Amino acid sequence: EMSENIVITQNDIGIEIAPNFVSSNGASIDLNGAVIRVKTVTPSGSVLEKTATIDNPTIGVAYVVLTGEYTAELGLHTMYWSIEQNESKITSQQNISYFVKEKLGGAVDA
Repeated sequence: EMSENIVITQNDIGIEIAPNFVSSNGASIDLNGAVIRVKTVTPSGSVLEKTATIDNPTIGVAYVVLTGEYTAELGLHTMYWSIEQNESKITSQQNISYFVKEKLGGAVDA
């Protein structure tokens, strides 16, 4: 479980969020042939959807790269990751939250 607090500066892009999927007994989930869908709910309630890139299927590693719409809004964003295999969702679901904070100091784009 990723329980550390992920804090991102507003409008930063290119950040990778990469959970490690493990089953209840702690074993890595084999992601070969899987599709991982990620729904992100923003603080205002908008829902953003992406399909994760599977980086290392054998050890259960996948990631998404945050683009502008994922870091535009200040506050807590919650990502719901679900793994689909053989046309059906499997039990593994992971929720990861990240917090978007204001950029402090520095020049302001006019």
